[in-house]
Parts: sequence; structure tokens; C-alpha cells
Amino acid sequence: MSTTQQHLTRLDVFEHKFCVMANTWADHPNIRALFVSASRCGDGLLWACLITYFAAIPATRQLALVLTCTGLINALIYRIFKQQTLRQRPCDAWPDIVALTPPLDRYSFPSGHTLHAMGFSLLIAHVLPVLGTILLGVAGLIALSRVVTGLHYPSDVLAAIAIAIVSSNTAIPFL
Repeated sequence: MSTTQQHLTRLDVFEHKFCVMANTWADHPNIRALFVSASRCGDGLLWACLITYFAAIPATRQLALVLTCTGLINALIYRIFKQQTLRQRPCDAWPDIVALTPPLDRYSFPSGHTLHAMGFSLLIAHVLPVLGTILLGVAGLIALSRVVTGLHYPSDVLAAIAIAIVSSNTAIPFL
């Protein structure tokens, strides 16, 4: 086990109680429906539709291009981290945490849903502040949903937000 994996294992134990608490929020059917829906919203269709829409409008074509490039770079970063850390999802590591929606891949660190939601929302907010503000709220709900649905630790989500901030700030000059 690598040093990084040892640190993540200690972090898993530290975050376990919060993950259990968040996962039990979904015991109420309406809360469960909200967070499962938010999690599915982060699967990618929303972002693909927005990029396609922006690409169709001359005034926002550059935004569509920057979103696409940033999304591809973030996906590469995400894959590298997943392959290097091999962090088990909370629902796989702890029997008292239940996955409320199926994961799209095996490992949890970082949260790809959060990475893309925050990264895209921050870039859109730079060009279209009103829409961006709404999307940042959606991105926050997606981030929280990943913990509530038992698929991610809070640190997975926080790491994804940090990557999104760096990548979006790097991309802003191209807008």
C-alpha cells in the first residue's frame, strides 16, 4: 500500500461517521428523491446539452469550446487520480453505508460529478453570471448528493472542487 493510500485509509476512518450521517438523510423518501435526482443531474447530460446550446449561438461559441477543452482536461486529471489512489467508495468500504444510485466507475477519489459540475459552472458564471449562479447552486447540490448517495467521501468532493477551481481559473483567460 502506497503512502497516499495509507493517508486515504486514515481519512476514510475519520470521515466514516459523517458519511453514515449523510447517507441516513436519504431515509426520508423526498430527501432521497432529491439527492438521487441531483446525482443523476451530474451524470453529464446537462453539461452536454449546455455545451451544445452554447456552440449553436455565435456569441457563446468560445464558451462552448473552452468548456469542452476544460472538460476533457478535467476528465484526464480525474482518470489519473482514480488510477493512482484506488480509493474504495464508502458504500464498498463500509457495510453501514448504502449506495443509492449505481456508480459509474469503481473508485471514489476525486468525485467526477463534482469536478465537472463545479468546473463548468464556474466558467459559465464568468461569462453568464445569472445562469452561472444558478448552476453553482446545482453544482453544490450535486456535490452534496455524492456523499448522501454513499458514493463519495467529503474529501473526494472537496478535492474535486479544488481541481475545478484551478482548472477553471486557468481556462478563464481563453474566454
